[in-house]
Amino acid sequence: MTNLVAISDARANLPELVSKVNKNMDRVIITVNGQPKAVVLSPEELELSDLIYEKSFFLGDITKTFSGYPFQSELKEHGDIPAIGGKEIKRYKIKGVKGYFSKKFFSSLKNITLFKQNKIVSQRIVAHVTKPTDRIIIMSSFDNHDRITVNTVSNTTITKKDYELKPILLLLNSNITSWFAYRFIYAKAIRSMDFYDYFVGKIRVPNLLLKHQKTLAILADYLLFAYNIDANKNSTEKIIKELERVSDCVIYELFFISITNSNLLDLLSKDLQELNTVKHNTEKIEIIRKFVDRVKTYNFEQEINKICNNKFVRIIETQKII
Repeated sequence: MTNLVAISDARANLPELVSKVNKNMDRVIITVNGQPKAVVLSPEELELSDLIYEKSFFLGDITKTFSGYPFQSELKEHGDIPAIGGKEIKRYKIKGVKGYFSKKFFSSLKNITLFKQNKIVSQRIVAHVTKPTDRIIIMSSFDNHDRITVNTVSNTTITKKDYELKPILLLLNSNITSWFAYRFIYAKAIRSMDFYDYFVGKIRVPNLLLKHQKTLAILADYLLFAYNIDANKNSTEKIIKELERVSDCVIYELFFISITNSNLLDLLSKDLQELNTVKHNTEKIEIIRKFVDRVKTYNFEQEINKICNNKFVRIIETQKII
């Protein structure tokens, strides 16, 4: 949690403040006459943030994010043009509709073509949870059906043609992005946090993403399929859990490969099979199941352990100084 402390109180309680910062990764903002003037944070958090910035660039350099239509009052239970809101968006999944616009009203709207393209859709209001650790959860999915959204949804599109959306989707749903956004974009705010373009644009994209985006896009396809397939729930949940573990690890590797010395992405690039090579869902889920089984073998686990045992990854995952 970020604490505001007057400079006089900081002088009187400096040992306790420093201990709290180092023990719990809290932050202390020191104020003078009510105005923020300095920040006390742990050296590990500072070193970690410096490393992330050094190996990345702003998401706003390659994307643009816009809000859905602010006309929720015009939505009806039945109608012509379906629209989704934030509640319909889960990680890697869009379920149901919020309501329907009439054709007459919809024809009066401007910028309809903005929605007629592939995009990432995210809950505009960022979820803040406190258990088991204090953190945020970014909820994003992929839309290739030209869905219309209302203003509880943030829509992200690519502005630089070399990049693809699905690797960005993997990045947005990753643990490191949630950790970084909460601490360095939203400054651990207690107030509500909105996923507007200004904030989305400050998310960091690892420099190596472009090199590995085909592998990342296939992994995103696996997650999108696993989340949306109508299959045995227990079996699918285990697959999803493993896919999310791998996806978090590859994003960590993109940022920290210079210190993890891991080789997970190169292994994956030789192992992942594109789902569009087969037609039937039963074949697709079998491809994913076999991949998940292979990930548990020694070669993969060895690389995953190199990443998971890294000091900085453990700090992000546990929210504690290691």
